[in-house]
Amino acid sequence: MTATLLLPRRDHRVATLSAGHGGEGAGTAIMWLPGFLAAVLCLATPWPLDPPLWLAVVAALLCGGTVSGAVLVARGLFRLVRRVVGGRVPRVAVWAVAVWSVAVWSVAVWSVAVLAGAAAPQAVPGAESQAAESQVAVVRAVGSPDAGPQVSSGAGWAIAGEVAAGRAFLDLPVSSPRAPVRAYVAHAAAADDADRAALAVETLRRAGGLERGTVLVAVPTGSGWVDGAAVTALEQRLGGDVATVAVQYAERPSWVEFVLGGDAADRSAAAVVAAVRAALPPDGPRLLLFGESLGAAAALPLAPQVDGCLLAGRPGSADDAPTGCTELRNADDPVVRWSTRLDPVTFWQVTASLLIAQDAGADHGHRYGQSFVSGWAAVDQPRP
Repeated sequence: MTATLLLPRRDHRVATLSAGHGGEGAGTAIMWLPGFLAAVLCLATPWPLDPPLWLAVVAALLCGGTVSGAVLVARGLFRLVRRVVGGRVPRVAVWAVAVWSVAVWSVAVWSVAVLAGAAAPQAVPGAESQAAESQVAVVRAVGSPDAGPQVSSGAGWAIAGEVAAGRAFLDLPVSSPRAPVRAYVAHAAAADDADRAALAVETLRRAGGLERGTVLVAVPTGSGWVDGAAVTALEQRLGGDVATVAVQYAERPSWVEFVLGGDAADRSAAAVVAAVRAALPPDGPRLLLFGESLGAAAALPLAPQVDGCLLAGRPGSADDAPTGCTELRNADDPVVRWSTRLDPVTFWQVTASLLIAQDAGADHGHRYGQSFVSGWAAVDQPRP
């Protein structure tokens, strides 16, 4: 009698355990399905820019991993909470906590991905490192009758401080009837924003820039780069009757500075605009403002303090309403489209596209060279 009772119970237990393991296996497979589908969508749906295969695969893996990880975190948290409270908490409350954990997980994943690519300040090939006081020089355009002492091959540029990567546009030829004035102050030229701004004004004054009809403050990107196409487009439009000044505030790519740099760009831009505005006579030159990439984000709040402004590729501005500035935005610029509010598939496509944003053709991606002519024309249009 005892043996007869034990055998069915043992078989029933084995059958139950076997069924349980099978259910868990199916459940695990289902839990990974959203990640797989997200990875497929990341590969199959259109990107802002056409990526190389390796970049598309990496982004798809990150996208799938993010979604799968979020699902597994939510599942684990749901089970943990239900176990701790013994089923006494309504399911809707538990799922609310689970959704919150998914959001935290997603933010953590993209933060790690972004920070992983955040390099230390990069060395600048060919940069000169001398004492700041020995590097201040004032020049006019090469060959102009009133040319001052020249210490650089950069035509028409006044250089102050350690020359940064942004000086590539120093060698652009002057094609306007009158020689423009251009001034550049590097990050190493002074100890803080106020001193660099004061140095910029003094350099402009010595170069005769404050006597021009227009003074342009160009806010660089995070690495200190100023788009020469924007500067020369304005010079040609005004026949050279313009002085441009740029002050470097960091030595990292804009997206790295955006994540790690705090408000360095904002502080620097505000200091330079205030210093230049204070140095101009009431009936003196008009003051224009230009910013590209992170420089555009720093320039935007200063629009009320200037007579006109042009922004290009402002980060995260794709869905923004019109501002007080003329803005240039390429439809396929990932810098413009990037946002933490994007869905996982779009987020990883756009984030990965940041790596190739400068490799696109003219006026695509994060390149605006030919658009500056029409941009400055729009700035000069009377405002309603």
